[in-house]
Order: sequence, then structure tokens, then C-alpha cells
Amino acid sequence: MIVPQKLHVETPLAKAMFKLMQELEGRLGLTTEVDVYLAGGMAAHLYTCYRSTSDIDAEFSRSFPVPQDLVIEFEGEDGQCQVLYFDTNYNLSFALMHRDYQHDAHPVTAYNGYFKVFTLAPVDLALSKVARLSPIDKQDVTRLAAARLVSSDELQQRADEALADYIVNPVMLEHNIRDAVEVVKEAETALKADATASSLDSAPS
Repeated sequence: MIVPQKLHVETPLAKAMFKLMQELEGRLGLTTEVDVYLAGGMAAHLYTCYRSTSDIDAEFSRSFPVPQDLVIEFEGEDGQCQVLYFDTNYNLSFALMHRDYQHDAHPVTAYNGYFKVFTLAPVDLALSKVARLSPIDKQDVTRLAAARLVSSDELQQRADEALADYIVNPVMLEHNIRDAVEVVKEAETALKADATASSLDSAPS
């Protein structure tokens, strides 16, 4: 499995997420640790830093109500005011997930608190996009592949293993998996072309 070299935790969005988590800890009065698994646009941002989001898709290891009015404002990288909140309707059970997604998640050590924050491994983040595979989901998968955080072979293997535990008719998912793997292959082809061009440019004349 590809291990990312770093997470983008110094961006305005990442800092706003940490602040939001601190406020949630205070609202809940936490005194024991709770695991948090990030997915969606926030996880994609931490890995690639290419897009923003206004909501956090997160799975918690304990059940509790997230206050509907828990929203913070912050200044984005473009200087514009943005808002950030938790998507209280988010549920990973609607996505195609590998049985080991929690075990293989990467810790976000920049956050200190009762929340122990993890982000889905890049391949599991890509896999979580398969069930819907909207244009923005495809873009996220492309960016992960372009950053060399997921390979087509790895995604195909992870998807095959996840499907083995899937109890619903997988026909539509299999179609989406093929599309997602093709998206990664296209990014891999582009990376190879760029590498070849750079090699030719640097070759002595």
C-alpha cells in the first residue's frame, strides 16, 4: 500500500477543521478518546491540497449527536470567508469499503485532543468514491493518482477484495470500478508521458 509522505495540515481549511474538532470536543465534554476517520473532500484536501470543501465527512468510533449549529467561519486561501461544518448525514456504510479501512487509515498527528484523527488511506479514499462516482469523485481519484498516491493495480485489487464482502448486486459497482480504474490508468499514462518528456529535455544535446 502506498504511504503518503505528508499531509497538508497547515492550510486554512485544515486549521479550520482542527478548530471545529476542538469546539465539538468542548460541546461534548469528552474525557476519553474517540477515533475519527476522515473521508470525502477533507481527506482529499489533506492528501492533495487541490480543492476546498465546506463539510466534513467523518465517521466516529462512538455514537453521539453532532450539534446542527456547530459551524465556523474562516478565511480561505483566496481571502474569502468560508464556512465549515460536519455533514451529520454522512455514513460510510453507503460506500464500497474494504474490511480493513480503519486498520489501514493514516493518523493525522497534527491534531492533539481527545479525538484521534485518521484519514482513509488513499486507495480506500478512492474506493469510497466508487459507489457514486460523480464528476467531482472522478476528479478526486485523478488527483490522488496524479500525486502517485494510488495505482490502478492497487485500486483494482482493493475493490475486488471489498466486493467479496458486498451483499447487494454488484453490477453497477463493477461498472463504476472499471471507470475509476480507467481514470487512474489515464493519470498513470500522463505521468509516464511527463517523465519521458522531462528525460528528453534534460538529455545532453
